[in-house]
Amino acid sequence: MNKPPDTKNSDVKQMIHRNISRERCLVCCPEGLFTPEHAALLLSLGYEVKVVSNHNDALRSFFAVKPSLFLIHYSFLPSFPHRLIQLFKMAHRTPVVLLLAEKITQVWGYLHIKNEGDFEFISTPLRLEDLALGIKLASQRLKATRRKLFFTDLLTHVGLALPVIGLLVYLVGRAP
Repeated sequence: MNKPPDTKNSDVKQMIHRNISRERCLVCCPEGLFTPEHAALLLSLGYEVKVVSNHNDALRSFFAVKPSLFLIHYSFLPSFPHRLIQLFKMAHRTPVVLLLAEKITQVWGYLHIKNEGDFEFISTPLRLEDLALGIKLASQRLKATRRKLFFTDLLTHVGLALPVIGLLVYLVGRAP
């Protein structure tokens, strides 16, 4: 006899999956460069992966996915590095960028952008070991950046709250 599907259990699994905070990764590269093994590695490390192999869909996907990790082949890069920085500013998102190229000279201009994001170079053809190392470096930079932003925001809020607290202490002290 066929048992009806356990809807309560599947609802719980969907809710848990939806509530787990997963990092998003967007991969923009030519067909065949990024294999299912690479995607499996990213999935095992907690990333949701979206692969785009069409230049026209890459920009739309960046705005839709809002990745924290961005793997991009040099053929998808704009010819001027500042255009990529403008894209980050328009999307209000600065991901860690892993640049995929055969030679480092193909992405040289991007690696020297210091204050506008974190860029790493990975040589192609893409090996699992190189990808794992790039992701490790990317996650360390993401943690450091988030920690810095947290403390900067905390200090800003405390700095804004101090005059209000001083005013309240002054008003309470003057109360009859």
